[in-house]
Amino acid sequence: MKQCQQLLDISKKNAFLVQTVDKPTRITEYTENLLDLFFSNNQSLINRCEVLPGIADHDAIFVESSLRPMRVRKPPRKVYLYKKADFDSLRDELSAYLPEFTDNTANISVDHTWKAFENKLKSLISKYIPTKTLSANKVQKPWITKTIKSLHRKRNKLHSKFKSTGSLKDRRRYLHAKKETQKQERQEYWRYIENLIEVDPTYTEQHSKQK
Repeated sequence: MKQCQQLLDISKKNAFLVQTVDKPTRITEYTENLLDLFFSNNQSLINRCEVLPGIADHDAIFVESSLRPMRVRKPPRKVYLYKKADFDSLRDELSAYLPEFTDNTANISVDHTWKAFENKLKSLISKYIPTKTLSANKVQKPWITKTIKSLHRKRNKLHSKFKSTGSLKDRRRYLHAKKETQKQERQEYWRYIENLIEVDPTYTEQHSKQK
C-alpha cells in the first residue's frame, strides 16, 4: 500500500499526473483492489471514467476523454522593425512640431496636452518605423533550439538545390542533412522531456535506504 501511495505522490508531484479511477477493478469474495490506473495531466479533458464488468473478477476501465483540448486562437499582432526605422526623420519632424505643439497646448489641461503629443508621436511612429504582422497561432515546440533551426534552414536549402539540379550528389547531401536534422531534433526532444520529468532525489535516497 505504501509503494502504491509513493507512485501516486511521484506522479502528481514530478509529472503533474492525476490518477482518475476511484473504484476497485478486481473484486473477490474477500477483497476489493484497485489494480488498473488511468493518469492524466489535464483533468478537464476527462469527460467520464467508469469501471465496467470485465472477465471473471477483473473489471475493465472505460474512459471517455477529449483528446484535443480547445485552443483559443489569438489575433495576429503587429511588431515594429526598429532596425529598419528612420529615427533621424522622426526626430526632425518631431522637433519641427514643437512650436505648433506649444501654441496648441498653451491653454488646455495636462490630459489633453499629453493626448495631443501621444497622437503626434503615434503618427510619426507609423510613418517612419515599418512593421510586420505575426501570427500567434503557430504550435510552439520548446525543444526546437537555435541549432535545430539552423539545421532546418540548411536542410531546406539543400532540398531546394536538389530539386533544381536533380543530381545524385545533391540528393545524397540533402538526405544526409535530413537524417542529421531528424537525429538532432529527436535528441533535443527527449532531453526536453527528461527535464520535464525529474524524479525527486530525496525520494530516491529514501527508497534506496529502505531496500
